[in-house]
Amino acid sequence: HVANNAQLTKELCDFRNHYGIRDDFEYQNLFCRRLAENDFNCRQLFYANSTVKDFVQRNMANVSIQNAGMKMFSRNEQKVEATRFRLSQEGIRHLLPYMDKQIVKINQDDMLKILKTEETMIPLESLQCKDAIRAQSPGSLVLYTDRADPVCTWVGYHTVAPYVGKEERVHMLRMMGVDCSEIEEMMRSKRKQKVISFFFASPWV
Repeated sequence: HVANNAQLTKELCDFRNHYGIRDDFEYQNLFCRRLAENDFNCRQLFYANSTVKDFVQRNMANVSIQNAGMKMFSRNEQKVEATRFRLSQEGIRHLLPYMDKQIVKINQDDMLKILKTEETMIPLESLQCKDAIRAQSPGSLVLYTDRADPVCTWVGYHTVAPYVGKEERVHMLRMMGVDCSEIEEMMRSKRKQKVISFFFASPWV
């Protein structure tokens, strides 16, 4: 079962069946950065080797630990999904080999459309893989063209939204042979604009 500072409550283990995570996954290496009495309200589950996990558990009462482990699950605040936790892009490459559910292989055209769009939500009707996606449960879903580069998404009744940062999107697109120079230039321009806006908003200017 999943281990935490003491033990994560049974209610937090529902993702095992929802995502079809096999028994050979190292459940004992999952933990949250809360004291045992707050397990039920844990918002994120992290994965680390036994040494790191044990260190965090022994010291969290006395030391503020801000960064330890790989984020594997985040608390789901949406009512559409059957499980309390959604998948995290940060840990999906490690978790995917153990998953048997909520996974869909899609073609490259659909993956390019998902990764290149600037829209937050992508209409399912615009994707060739729409029927395969609709055959899954709503909520967290892993899409992939190459299993080495899975993409965590959130699927609603009519849309799909990638949960991938812009930098990782660029990396994935580049690995697919896409010229990302225009996208990268746009990202740099937006960063500069944010800096300028912050500067002129400063009370010292």
